Amino acid sequence: MVYVVVLDVSAVVWDRADFEENTAAYFKLKNEITQFFDKIEEERPPILLRKSLLSEMLAGFPFDQLPGSFSIFKNIVYGFLGKIGSDIIQYEALNEPTLTADPSIIKDYFNPSLTKEVRYLINEIHGNNSRNNVYFTFKYLWPENAVLRTIEQSGHAKQHETVISSGGNELEQFFNQFKRVFSQSPKHHKGKRSGDYESPLSCLKHDDTVPQQYLDNAVKAGKKCYAYDDDNQVYIVFQRTENNVYHGYDEINVNKVPAQARIALKKRKNGGSA
Repeated sequence: MVYVVVLDVSAVVWDRADFEENTAAYFKLKNEITQFFDKIEEERPPILLRKSLLSEMLAGFPFDQLPGSFSIFKNIVYGFLGKIGSDIIQYEALNEPTLTADPSIIKDYFNPSLTKEVRYLINEIHGNNSRNNVYFTFKYLWPENAVLRTIEQSGHAKQHETVISSGGNELEQFFNQFKRVFSQSPKHHKGKRSGDYESPLSCLKHDDTVPQQYLDNAVKAGKKCYAYDDDNQVYIVFQRTENNVYHGYDEINVNKVPAQARIALKKRKNGGSA
């Protein structure tokens, strides 16, 4: 089952009073959040985040209160939130949110609009069984070793994998479980189409370095992953051989590349806009 990132909203919308009292702790926290953003940009996993919640997070980030030493971090936060559009999984606010979370992911300092948006997020985490929702938070913001649970009014609860980053190797350990590995099939020829070779892979030259880079940044659609080779002006299809091992081949028929993959790749190339 594909995992989906659920970000602790309080990692972006900080408690202003707590920031004033414990500024030193936030210096460490900002480094951990930066490390997380860098890893997300590298891995490009889907992120569960509807536009209304994203808007509340952007509005709630305390940019006007941060000292000059946090100026670079401000740009990192806005840059990250501004360019993740192609990786976002949207969801509807169809029902009045009634579930709770333990530990609570709704903070006392959240305004009413943000509180309601996080309630919708809790409903989506709990109610959608087609995804493996993984909650990402940070040591300063989260009880030690606690695992997120979402709870119905009846008391029925679901437990969700929780990754608590402390600046160590927690993120690396998690993402390494899912890292795609390129290993070419012998039936696909190196270089341009030639003779009777089936579905060549033009970007495969002396070793697997270039195809692995394309695979690292490929877009998943259905059971396959897709990339676009600018040098050879052709789409690449990566098909899983076993576990996380993939082989690749050129796809010269654009119509065989799913529209959602073409759109997502175009958005990435254009910096988030189609």
